[in-house]
Amino acid sequence: MNFQIQGSPMMSMTNFTINGVQYDENVINFTKNLDDIMIWNITNQSMMAHPFHIHGNHFYIQSIDGAAPPANLQGRKDVVLIGPQGGSARLITKYSNFADASMPYMYHCHILSHEDKGMMGQFLVTQSATSLCCGKEALQVTVYPNPTHQFVTVSMKEASEKIQRLEITDMLGKVLETIEGDANELIVSMSTFPSGSYILKVYSNDSCVNRKIQVF
Repeated sequence: MNFQIQGSPMMSMTNFTINGVQYDENVINFTKNLDDIMIWNITNQSMMAHPFHIHGNHFYIQSIDGAAPPANLQGRKDVVLIGPQGGSARLITKYSNFADASMPYMYHCHILSHEDKGMMGQFLVTQSATSLCCGKEALQVTVYPNPTHQFVTVSMKEASEKIQRLEITDMLGKVLETIEGDANELIVSMSTFPSGSYILKVYSNDSCVNRKIQVF
């Protein structure tokens, strides 16, 4: 995937774009499947450097300005500085823990005034048939309230379906708590979890589904 970050005119402080367009909350700029390997080729065509940030995951820098990254740019990152006038970076990442057909991730310049003036986009990570536990259609699960600070109710849409296991993971996939059950609905305490984002992995029969939840 190729991304060109721009200011128009070159020294503009009011018109920042990615691939020639400004951010529109009603537009999904692209969609990927869970577990797709993503290669981001980013080029800066403006006259100033831009710290480029991707939400919800870390990435590895494969190259910076066409060369191997120095030691301080190796390892897991979530921001990379793209130099002016042709500076570039090649990133690799994969989203494996959360998919949702309506809740997008953001990518943007990490300078607040630049993202506010257009240098931002959004994308969806969706669940393909092959990423389901056993290739079945995703379960219909309701999670409320979300956000929460105390309890959350996890409910199956169909009365005949039972939650057999519920895993709470962090955004990197580490399992923090496992709850066994055989009920159509579970009430789960989140009061001991620090503020932040978590994934609820709901298992029923031979299928599973992920739901993202925010604790405040």
